[in-house]
Amino acid sequence: MSAKPSGNAAPATTASLWDRQLLRGIMAVGAFAAIAGALRIAQDAAVAWRYGAGPVTDAYFFVLSIVSWPVAVALSTLTFVIAPAEATLRARGGAALARFRSELLALVLATALVALPLTYAMLQAIVALPAVGLAPATLDAAERAARALFAVTALGIVAALLSAWLISAARHVVTLIEAVPALALVGVLVASGPTPGTALYWGTTAGFAMQVLVLAMLLRADAALPRPRLGFLSDAWRHAGPGAAAMLGGQVLFALVPLIDQLFAARMGDGAIASLGYANRLLVGLLGLTGLALQRASLPLLSRLATTSKAAAHAVAIGWAWRAGALGTLLAITIGTLADPIVGLLYERGRFSADDRAFVASLLRYGVLQMPFYLVGIVAITALAAMGRHTFLALAAVVGLAVKLVGNMALADIAGPAGLQVASVMMYASTSALAWVALRRNSSA
Repeated sequence: MSAKPSGNAAPATTASLWDRQLLRGIMAVGAFAAIAGALRIAQDAAVAWRYGAGPVTDAYFFVLSIVSWPVAVALSTLTFVIAPAEATLRARGGAALARFRSELLALVLATALVALPLTYAMLQAIVALPAVGLAPATLDAAERAARALFAVTALGIVAALLSAWLISAARHVVTLIEAVPALALVGVLVASGPTPGTALYWGTTAGFAMQVLVLAMLLRADAALPRPRLGFLSDAWRHAGPGAAAMLGGQVLFALVPLIDQLFAARMGDGAIASLGYANRLLVGLLGLTGLALQRASLPLLSRLATTSKAAAHAVAIGWAWRAGALGTLLAITIGTLADPIVGLLYERGRFSADDRAFVASLLRYGVLQMPFYLVGIVAITALAAMGRHTFLALAAVVGLAVKLVGNMALADIAGPAGLQVASVMMYASTSALAWVALRRNSSA
């Protein structure tokens, strides 16, 4: 019996077969995500041990959020666009896929080269803006950080493309490779002495360079690393271009969220940016165990399934969205209950004090409230991307950013950094609700 029926029929046996494939993928990605998450947590623990919560880490998280914004945009856009496009190209033969990859690589490399001087100039201008409101000590550290971290954007954009290719091919080890920057930075911080941020800033840039190298080596070993070719002659541009443009616009807006929070936190006094950064990076590490597993296991599978049976793709996605919501609720309750000992165990040493622990733990408790909405949204958005609903996803990103901005403005002065976390919960609740409704309407269409 074939697991890929033609037409739009979705027999229960077909959905069950794909359910099992998805479960195996989730377990594989989840295992790698657990290791990668542990390495990222070790990185943040090393940063907390060496620098605590003060001007150096305020500057680090602030500048890193700026240079990471284009990287987040590139990774999400390329991942959601490439997997469905390549699923179609593979059905047409290897030549079409090879040409598209060569031209896409040339485009991304050219973008990265242009990004180097632009990022350097923009960082120097942004950190010095009086409107940003950085304290004098933080401003001095941010200027040093900008001179070291500007290359992260270009390196991250290249890494995003290489990662998207591996995700499209269901090479789940890519999730582990994304922890290379964290592993490199831990090594640098352990080996270096207490410097005013130099090792922290340059160690981060070196880690991203190592990630690009490892990704390129893995693709080359798979004979999947093409030679760049200038031009837009591939037919895939005609089909993927409009969707990619809509997706890019939405992700540009959605990826602004961490930067917006940093700008609000910059006016809340010393340690606010760093404390919010510690809480959110811990939250991202915990979400990586589930969110990344759900997205990266389901995207290539649902992309292939949607080419033959959209009804079956809907059935699989809706079933996993319910499971994701239940898991997110359980995680939120567990992590919220254990937030204080978790933060203490990971961070409370060196210059990271008990007061720092209590503040970061409180931010973590508010942050975990987003988990059920986030995980449901991951499944629904991934399914919609696999079916080519890129315009809707862009609109959902606009709505989410609007909710986040209104929430920040309403809650920041009242509750400080905790208000920023509550605004994030509101944002994920609104976007996941929109994606869920769109998915259910498509399933009944």
